Amino acid sequence: MKNWQIPWYRILEITIGCCIAIAIALAFRLQSPVSAGVIAILSIQDTKRATMRSSFERIAAYALAVLIAFICFNTLGYTVLAFGAYLLPFALVCYLVKIQASIPICTVLVSHFWIAGHMSAPLVLNSTYLMLLGSGIGTILSLFAPNSVMVIKRDQALIENSLQQTLANFAHVLRGSNQTSALSANLATLSGMLGAAQTKALTLLGNTLTRDVRYYVRYVDLRIAQTTILERMAETLTSQPYEPLPQALPLADLLSHTASVLHETNDAVALLARVHTLLNDYRAEPLPQTRAEFEARALLYRMLLDVEQFLTLKKTFFQSLSNEERRRFFGYGDVAYAGANKRE
Repeated sequence: MKNWQIPWYRILEITIGCCIAIAIALAFRLQSPVSAGVIAILSIQDTKRATMRSSFERIAAYALAVLIAFICFNTLGYTVLAFGAYLLPFALVCYLVKIQASIPICTVLVSHFWIAGHMSAPLVLNSTYLMLLGSGIGTILSLFAPNSVMVIKRDQALIENSLQQTLANFAHVLRGSNQTSALSANLATLSGMLGAAQTKALTLLGNTLTRDVRYYVRYVDLRIAQTTILERMAETLTSQPYEPLPQALPLADLLSHTASVLHETNDAVALLARVHTLLNDYRAEPLPQTRAEFEARALLYRMLLDVEQFLTLKKTFFQSLSNEERRRFFGYGDVAYAGANKRE
């Protein structure tokens, strides 16, 4: 296993959190101090949001468990029957409200009462302190999770570059160059990059409590949708023998130009105008004279429609951004919008 595949931060977080919780429990002379460490481990989730939600759910479930246990043990005594009478409704409620992950640790704490044969105030407080201590340590440590915004931005640059290379390879193939293998390799690489970037973007979203970073998730979703279109275009281009036609050169030029100006800040409006112009030019062309020419031109027309969809997705994405989002992620708002797209 490669080093970068091992979640070292999570391993250290679990180890440190468990040890700190146990140490504090020992310092305050709580009974069953290891339980605090186990609760800390169980409280640490993949993201800050998930950790906080888990802690709140576990504390609420614990309060419910103590209430049900108190009723059952004082009614049926500290017997196996009483323990089952506690567990049945408690587990049922946890599953109904989807907090079943809290069942094991809450039941372990309740077992302390069952083993002791009483639910005195000191014992209940001891278990409560263990729950609060473990959940609190887990939550506090999650707040120090590393921010991966810079990693996401680096991945964005790599994705943009890979998209540019893929579009350029499409243009080369249309001009008659035999680069279909390079095209397939680029698409495979791009797909892998997007899968990894999507995981990182979702993790960043879960680790961000105050700043809205949904833009990065939406950006990756956009590029995934666009890559699906490119894969369809590649399948169209390689599904049958392709003979370059004069009509392919304008489409190749369009793809080359698109590759040169491709950027997350480009609204794709001018590019779509070029697509519509080329569509009109294709429609004005004389009808094909042979079946082979007909099939080749139909292939070009279908690819051009895919390019239109590819760019329409970008235009829709751009238009969905608020002025504040453009200012935050692009560095400009409506005032500077016209100047920001001078590259097109």
